[in-house]
Amino acid sequence: MSNISNNRTIAKNSIMLYVRTFFIMAIGFYTSRVVLGKLGQEDYAIYNLVGGIVAIIAFLNSAMYGATSRFLTVALGKGDPDYLKKTFDSAIVVHFWMAVAVFVIGETAGLWFVNSKLIIPENRMLAANVVYQTVLLTLLLNIMQVPFVSSIISHEKMSIYAYVDIINFTLKLVIVFIMAAMPYDRLISFSLLMLGVALVVFLIYYVYTFRKFGECRFRGRHEKVICRQLTSFFGFNMIGNFGAIFNMQAINILINRFFDILYNAATGIATTVSNMVNALTGNMLVAFTPPITKSVAADDRERMASLTKLGMVMSLFFFALFGIPVVVETETVMAVWLGKGMVPPMSEVFCRLIIAGMLFETIRRIAIISIHACGRLKAVSLCIGTVLTVNPFIVWLVFRHYPYAPMAYVCTIAANALLAAVSIFMIKRYFKWFNPWFLLWIVAKMLVVIAVTLVTTFWISTLLPPSLWRILLSAVCSTVTLSVLTYIFCMTKANRRMVVDYIAGKIKFVPKKGIR
Repeated sequence: MSNISNNRTIAKNSIMLYVRTFFIMAIGFYTSRVVLGKLGQEDYAIYNLVGGIVAIIAFLNSAMYGATSRFLTVALGKGDPDYLKKTFDSAIVVHFWMAVAVFVIGETAGLWFVNSKLIIPENRMLAANVVYQTVLLTLLLNIMQVPFVSSIISHEKMSIYAYVDIINFTLKLVIVFIMAAMPYDRLISFSLLMLGVALVVFLIYYVYTFRKFGECRFRGRHEKVICRQLTSFFGFNMIGNFGAIFNMQAINILINRFFDILYNAATGIATTVSNMVNALTGNMLVAFTPPITKSVAADDRERMASLTKLGMVMSLFFFALFGIPVVVETETVMAVWLGKGMVPPMSEVFCRLIIAGMLFETIRRIAIISIHACGRLKAVSLCIGTVLTVNPFIVWLVFRHYPYAPMAYVCTIAANALLAAVSIFMIKRYFKWFNPWFLLWIVAKMLVVIAVTLVTTFWISTLLPPSLWRILLSAVCSTVTLSVLTYIFCMTKANRRMVVDYIAGKIKFVPKKGIR
């Protein structure tokens, strides 16, 4: 496939993923508000807290997404249908045993922790246990659907991936309307309905891949060698994912232990907002991962470097495009979104700090795509896992001497900034020809552009009282400022030409030698 055709695929997939994200953001913000209102701050905090315990176990699932997608993409690149079928069958076997392991851990250590260590009102313990079981079953379904979703991503069928997510969130919107008529315990009913949605999504993925992709039919033809390779890759990838999940949920638990449970509700609200912003960057990650992986497999050095640099610019651009207005207008956005008197304490502060940390996480995630593609992720995974696992212990020490909840996220920002820099230089470890300083220079320019845009948008926001019009003004101001500065200072001539041609209606995508 030519580079122009590859770039067309990246652009098409990115557009579909952004359509999906805008739809999900609109539904997500609305449903979060209604769920908070229907459940109340206490039950919402319980759902967020108990679900977080399962999320700690879910690091296994997130690690396997990366491993399975990588192996299926490489198998596709080899053009060997028989090897592709064996790879898929091996992935099914590995995920089955992983689901068994997660079920055992969840029903022993996880269940003990929920009932013995979490601070939950006595009269809500039954509801908390039901929530825990439904979330655990949802996780098992998500684990078994990983090979099917990975096949869709490997085939770069992002439109299907987008459509299924739209169906997923539409069903969750229906649940919100049903909640008003629920005669039973709303927290229990809500968790059971969410499990039902997960089952529907699993069946959609299964049926689609079974019909469209010949390899997605389990025949029991798995190979021990592929299973071992998958497990080994997954094991090292698991270290980094475990650190990320452990860091997030351990901080949530520490806040629960040191402060009021309403602070956990604030964490849930802040995480919802920041995750919506982060999802936009995730679109770029999903769109760029298959072509970068294929360029590494084909030893196309120039294209691999070109896509990595372009992915860095575009990821930071779209992160800032939506992150800056949210950071500037956090109080107004939450007041309009949740309603006056419904915003849990510290929500605004938590949200701003989490988004700041995600900025550096975005840099790290783009930087390590090529490292994952070559399969040599031991060093980078150990580094990421160690730093993020140690971070909650640092937070615990800080809380012991300075009990101020936002300090947890200040520590996380520092950890993510360190890992972003380390990840960029680790590319050089596996690709001797790669120049990490040039990528770091691109990151530095984008950070300056983001800082200037943030200050400008904040200054303009002070000219008007809080309102929807001010939110709109801040969004327009940040969009124009960020776009102009990125265009002038952070894009190559080839990229600028592509933008101009796109606006003119005549698309010309980045050529092979587009970025130097």
